[in-house]
Amino acid sequence: SQSGTVAWTMNQMASDRGVGLRIILGVGNEAVLGLGDLFSWAADDPHTEVVTSYVETMRDVGGIGRGLDALRSAGKPVLICAPQGRSEAALRAIVAHTGALAGNTGLRDAWLRGHGVVLVEDPVTMFEAAVLLAHHRTLRTDGIAGAFQSGGACTLFAEAAGAAGLSLPSFAAPTKRALRRALPSFASQNNPLDVTGQAAVETEMFVGALQALASDPAIGLVAFDAFPPRLPGEIPWADPVLATVMDLQRSSGVAFASVSMSPLGYDTEAKAFTRKWGALPFLQGHRAAAGAIRALVDAQRARGRAKREVAPHPNRGRALRILRGRSGPLDEATGARILELYGVRRPKEALVGTPAEAVEAARTIRSAVAVKAVAPELPHKAKLGGVHIDVRGAAAVAAAAEAVLVAARRAGARAPKVLVQQMIVGAEVLVGAVVDERFGACVTMRPGGALAEAGPAEFVAAPLGPKAARAYVQTHAGACGLDAAKHDLGAVAAAVAQIARGAHDLRDRLVSLEANPLVVRDRGAVAVDALAEARAPA
Repeated sequence: SQSGTVAWTMNQMASDRGVGLRIILGVGNEAVLGLGDLFSWAADDPHTEVVTSYVETMRDVGGIGRGLDALRSAGKPVLICAPQGRSEAALRAIVAHTGALAGNTGLRDAWLRGHGVVLVEDPVTMFEAAVLLAHHRTLRTDGIAGAFQSGGACTLFAEAAGAAGLSLPSFAAPTKRALRRALPSFASQNNPLDVTGQAAVETEMFVGALQALASDPAIGLVAFDAFPPRLPGEIPWADPVLATVMDLQRSSGVAFASVSMSPLGYDTEAKAFTRKWGALPFLQGHRAAAGAIRALVDAQRARGRAKREVAPHPNRGRALRILRGRSGPLDEATGARILELYGVRRPKEALVGTPAEAVEAARTIRSAVAVKAVAPELPHKAKLGGVHIDVRGAAAVAAAAEAVLVAARRAGARAPKVLVQQMIVGAEVLVGAVVDERFGACVTMRPGGALAEAGPAEFVAAPLGPKAARAYVQTHAGACGLDAAKHDLGAVAAAVAQIARGAHDLRDRLVSLEANPLVVRDRGAVAVDALAEARAPA
């Protein structure tokens, strides 16, 4: 940990709950040993099962990467709480504490996820996630069920699960029939399931409900409330329920976790109770528990995203020749050539120098066209009057070409040209990659056009394969206005992977590579604008 207090807090929670910690390591100012060294040690240590860490500053990115890769190879989950620096006060605190700026946390987080890290919001969630991962490593499916003795608990868990991005699927018809047999007639069959307070007295009701949930093919984990005794001399009521849970975990492959609504004090009897049922995780607090379950889901997905070593693209050499001698923003035509070399589709288009040539180009394209000024000085030409869209007819094309050339010269372009481009209509998204000198290339997808700067961007480390690109696009499609029934998400995923590969391949010579917008139709996706910035050779 880079914080002694966070380490002490983790130790205190473990002590209060009777949870064993292998070792607590503080890195201090990392003058001798750093995070990467400690991660590498934990990867080799036979007694370490799960690693947690509080990180504000990453000084030795290469060493940390090697340590994280060693942990992934050893099959040991890594949970990291890394502050986002969402406010100026938080950024000041990070600088004062660790002596370095937080940097771009989106790129940092993408890099960490790319090395198999599971990111968590806070130390409390990190502790609950460590408890859960010490018991369960895999889920047969991502669907989560809740079974609680209170309607209020069901509501609060549902809200916590929703905030964590967990899936609470509806129960299958056979499951609902089994629940009707197990529970009182007034009980619902919703997820989360209210087993009613009566289930603590008539435990066979709770047992029957959990058996029904374990038989549902959409459910991978069941969260339920059966707590340790909290009063001196209290007779545990939950033993029959927990005995059934142990059997169900072995026979069905469904994971179970006891989840209390709030933190509970564990006395000697409670700790003995949790040791008795040692194969079951006891989690505390709905929000922290939901975050822990999210961490388990993410850890399972991270194992499926083993670090990929990708051979350079066959066109890498041609792209490097285009970048030779260049630095700073590139004009659209040059950026488009790089996109095309990596397989990203472009419309029919022609780069010309005069209005007369623009008219001839439009006649060849034989459709409505967009007429754009092209110059390295104009990365955002639309704001300067350098773009006319849906232009039809020779006179209109000539006038548009003259207008964009005038606008370009007025904006300071020394030798502007005109790009005449086939009009393409569809949903618009931005797919862009940036290259950080510390964290390498990362790619993002977000709403395109005027909405491109709205809201935070979630980056993913490059390169990424077809499966990872599809998963990323499917996760973010809705937020970008895409619908799988109307839009070719496969083509979008291909563009994401292609742009990511280009940025990774050319990371020593590129700062960014972007298609904005990428126009998505029912079949295919086309980059109608290209932005790129070259990095001067080292």
